[in-house]
Amino acid sequence: MGKRALLFTIIIILALMIVYFILGEFGIVKMQDPSDKENIQDQNIPEEDRIPASGSSSSTTTEISESGCILEQVPFSLKNFYEYSTCNTFQEGICIDRNVICSLEVENFDLELGGNFEILFKVSKNIGGTLIEVESSTVTNFVGALEVITFEKIFNIQGEGIEGNANQAITCSYDPAEILSREIC
Repeated sequence: MGKRALLFTIIIILALMIVYFILGEFGIVKMQDPSDKENIQDQNIPEEDRIPASGSSSSTTTEISESGCILEQVPFSLKNFYEYSTCNTFQEGICIDRNVICSLEVENFDLELGGNFEILFKVSKNIGGTLIEVESSTVTNFVGALEVITFEKIFNIQGEGIEGNANQAITCSYDPAEILSREIC
């Protein structure tokens, strides 16, 4: 009987995921594009200095826990991602100290459950068409039910000379490292 109940629960979850997808396709549930500059909330950064960057977003996935229960991610959205880069110090026309700000909003669509979300931000330099990671850091915040929280990381990149990291074209990206889940037994 336990295996049948587990199978039934998995089928119900998959059906709910399909309904959520269909609602999104017909525009009933709107997932915002992270590169949509009009939705960026921080007005302290001039529009011309905002750079849309790459990343990913997700909705709901399920896993089986060690106890045999289903771990289901709460529905969420990653949106309004931008990066802002500024050189703090120039030496003979070469940037030797640069700040890169990476920012992303996490929206928790769950009606009841709030908890920790963790985002991994990475800054990389482009050398000959290849992205080389310079630095990475995770940011963890509590996101309540039906709440939107901004995750932000400021990287300070330093380097000497024309080949130094601070003088390179730096891009920021993100990945969800930990997403809030509920256990269904």
